[in-house]
Amino acid sequence: LTRRHADARFTLVIGSDIVGDLPHWKDFGRVQQLARVLVVNRAGHPAANAVGPALAAVSSTQVRERLAARAHRGL
Repeated sequence: LTRRHADARFTLVIGSDIVGDLPHWKDFGRVQQLARVLVVNRAGHPAANAVGPALAAVSSTQVRERLAARAHRGL
């Protein structure tokens, strides 16, 4: 992406629930070089560097399942 869009500034948005896992990510230092990392509050997972009010207590898996069920019903 950075080669294709050299003038763009990318932001990786992550939930505060995974902040503790970041040291285990492969090449996270490189990710930080390529994109700004924005941490948003997730309900029940406070983080000192997180921004905004806590997001609803729903997982991305739940969102995908609900969207798939809705698509299946033809809505």
